[in-house]
Amino acid sequence: MPVKGFILAAGFGTRMRPITEEIPKALVPVCTVPAIRFSIELLKSADITDIFINTHYLGEALERELGDGSKYGVNITYSHEDVILGTGGALRKVLSQLEGQTLVVVNADTLISCQLKEALAFHKEKNSIATMVLRNDPKQASYGLIEIDSDSRIQRFLGESAPGAQNNESLKKYMFTGIHILEPRFLEYIPPEISVCINRYAYPKALRNNEPLYGFVSSDPWRDLGQPDLYYQTNMDILSRRLSFDHFDPLNSFAHTPEKSVDSIIRIGENVVLGDGALLSQPVLIADGSKIGEGSLIGPNVIIGRGVTIGKDSKIRDSIILDGVKIAPQSTFKEFIIGKNYQIDLAALRQKRETSIEANNEISSS
Repeated sequence: MPVKGFILAAGFGTRMRPITEEIPKALVPVCTVPAIRFSIELLKSADITDIFINTHYLGEALERELGDGSKYGVNITYSHEDVILGTGGALRKVLSQLEGQTLVVVNADTLISCQLKEALAFHKEKNSIATMVLRNDPKQASYGLIEIDSDSRIQRFLGESAPGAQNNESLKKYMFTGIHILEPRFLEYIPPEISVCINRYAYPKALRNNEPLYGFVSSDPWRDLGQPDLYYQTNMDILSRRLSFDHFDPLNSFAHTPEKSVDSIIRIGENVVLGDGALLSQPVLIADGSKIGEGSLIGPNVIIGRGVTIGKDSKIRDSIILDGVKIAPQSTFKEFIIGKNYQIDLAALRQKRETSIEANNEISSS
């Protein structure tokens, strides 16, 4: 029986402000492509083309961009939430539409290159009612630990143990990637029409009832786009080819200019105008309809969105310029994310965070 997909996209994207004050987090561009495109292509890699997407904050913009999904080769059904329902409530809302089918759940703002077909085969082999895709991470304790036994069965979940769980020292600890594979029976643990987190409500109840819950361990790339500096680094890693995803390459739709033998990581879209004397220093990506003023120096490590205008004699490096931005002549930017109504100074943001950590450490040691 075919498997359905669900992309969680209703959230406010609070940690990504001010970027998400203008666009929903699912449409925040990664190398000028909406982040949710990665999730759509991941589901397609496992032949999942019937996809639910929940909407709330700026949901109309998301629906305008994606339409019915046909331009991406999928069929999208939107599940609008007048009041945001959380992950559990969002999934419970579509239970009656599953028709007994397995549901694969992914986040719109997390990039992962999971071998989803293998995870689905594992899920069915184990006769699991809920399988979480897990991974090793140096900071996994800060995300909350999922602990599995030698058979990959979940025995401890965010500190709660299954009945008769084996000695904690023998369990392997992982973090959750955000991908669930769920059977409709699991969603019955969630009461209808309430706002609830699936991890805080359904999993603990199913665990206490000794339901078959499993963890599929993935070693594939994973990135969280939840904060501006993480978002910036992910973009730069993809642009420079330090990071890639098996199921989708956002750079493939761009031309190589100049010839690949001269420079392999300069990508330019359609109707881009380069003024006289403008120089590009790789890696650089410039999307459709943008104009680079004469005498400007762009790069290295620059991503320029659609319809951007950069004034003459400007110098921009290590930065992301989002769609429609106009930059004055003789401007200089290094380590910035620039939108129509804001400028994020990444160096200042990092310094502020480091100062805050140092202050907290001093308080803890005093």
